Amino acid sequence: MRNPSYNLRLNHTTWIVYLKETHMSTHALIVISNYDANALRLKQSCNYTTLYVHFDGYPQGVGTELAEHFTGYRLTAGISGDAGKTANGMECLAAQIVGTLKDMVGNVYLTLDHESFDEAGVDYLYFISPNEDTSRVDIRVEHKAGDTLLFEGPLDDFHRTLSGPLGVAALWEKV
Repeated sequence: MRNPSYNLRLNHTTWIVYLKETHMSTHALIVISNYDANALRLKQSCNYTTLYVHFDGYPQGVGTELAEHFTGYRLTAGISGDAGKTANGMECLAAQIVGTLKDMVGNVYLTLDHESFDEAGVDYLYFISPNEDTSRVDIRVEHKAGDTLLFEGPLDDFHRTLSGPLGVAALWEKV
C-alpha cells in the first residue's frame, strides 16, 4: 500500500481520499511490449498489453513503484536456477506488473481496447520493453501535456534517477 501523503497542492487534477490516503487523480497508461515505443508507433501494432492507472500515475507514484519493484529484473527464455527478480519473457513480466500494482478494487485496470495509446486520455505514458543489448528491462516515460519525454533507458537507471539527490525533479531538469 502506498504511503499516506498530506501535502496538498492545487492544480488541474482532482484529489481522491481513500482509506485515509490521498491520491491525485493523475491518469497513466502502462504499455508493455516486446517492442519499444518508437517501433510500436511505426508498426501501429496491437502486440502489447496495456494497464490503465486511474490515480497516482505520475512518476512519484506508479513510476516509483515500478522502479523500486522491478529494478534488477532480468528477462529469460525459460526458467532455471534462481528465479528471484526474473521474468520468463515480457508476457511473464506483464503478469508480475499487474500483480504488483493491483492491490485494491479499482485504480489499476487491464485494458482490452487497443486504440492508439497516443489518443488515450491520460497524463503519463510508460512504455516497458526488453533492452536489445541485455537481458534487462527498458522504460520510457512521457508526459502527454507537453509532449515531453521525461526518461528513456534501462529501468535500473530510472530507479537511480528517482532515488538520487534530486529525486523526480531530475526528470524535469532535462526538459
